[in-house]
Amino acid sequence: METKYQPLDAIINRLNSSSGKSLLIADENWFDFDWGKILNNKKKILSLLTNRFDIYQTLIKEDFKVIFNDFNFSSFGTNQFKNIFFRISKEKLISLHVMQESKRLLEYDGKLFLTGKKAEGIKSLSSKANLILSGPMSFTKNGSTYLSEITKVVKSDITYPQSSYHDLQSIEEGDSNNLLSKAGIFGWNKVDEGSRFLIDTVPIYLSHFNQPPETLLDLGCGYGYLSVCARRFNFKRIIATDNNAGALIATERNLARIKIAYEVIGDDAGESIEENFDSIWSNPPFHSGFSLSTTVLNKFLKSSKNLLNPNGKCLFVVNKFIPIEKLASNYFKTIEILNKNNSFKVVLLSD
Repeated sequence: METKYQPLDAIINRLNSSSGKSLLIADENWFDFDWGKILNNKKKILSLLTNRFDIYQTLIKEDFKVIFNDFNFSSFGTNQFKNIFFRISKEKLISLHVMQESKRLLEYDGKLFLTGKKAEGIKSLSSKANLILSGPMSFTKNGSTYLSEITKVVKSDITYPQSSYHDLQSIEEGDSNNLLSKAGIFGWNKVDEGSRFLIDTVPIYLSHFNQPPETLLDLGCGYGYLSVCARRFNFKRIIATDNNAGALIATERNLARIKIAYEVIGDDAGESIEENFDSIWSNPPFHSGFSLSTTVLNKFLKSSKNLLNPNGKCLFVVNKFIPIEKLASNYFKTIEILNKNNSFKVVLLSD
């Protein structure tokens, strides 16, 4: 069956037919994209910026010019690009931040290309970009995919409220320890109920050890909730890792305030970590951008198998409909549900 036309198709088709220096901004929506679709002659005049470590690694291998950070555009000059391409994000503050930065980054008469689907808010976001850049706007449509083209004019008296995308905000909810978080991290503005449920289950989990575990890997740490809560359980060393640049910033700030040996590492599901651990905890994602996927969970399970000490044990929390038992059987001999409720299940995994 023929694949339906998607937003990334719209971006690449327009990029390959463009001229002049271009910037492509890639978030989690690009995690499994075939970068070979970008023409070789475009690679020479194309810059990329991503907040995803896995995408960064892929692009480095493919010889692209790429920067990995939390959508910080300060290394780029004013009026530097003829074109900026962005597939709108699930997090609207990211999209607003990109649109505002485009006003500085685009040369006069430069163009911002936004793509997405109607249900994702592409029309509303394009209208906001039009207010910021003030030039002509046009739409093209292919199936349910829209591509908007907005031109930056020389002068504009119209201003738009600045994005608070980079601001760290305090989460003061229950056992959150007044943690700091920020837009761009999954579940950034609350304590995730799955993570809370995992922490509630830790005493049951620890009862399965003959000797108390000393080292912990927080795999897919987000803003560091599990790592900070882990201080209650007398770990001597904590490693927190995530694929998302914003998550690394927030986790570093949160762990710096507790008296425990820790390290925060940017990595793709722990694939480049060489240390092994007594304990691995994870609340793995099952979304990539706007799409559902078990690909990431499989990656987390495979990494956990490789990073676990011989007598170590993993603790995963997932939505109750995720078939983690079946997926984990490819890597672990022991798979035990320690706790479950109407929404989540907490599973112990070991050899």
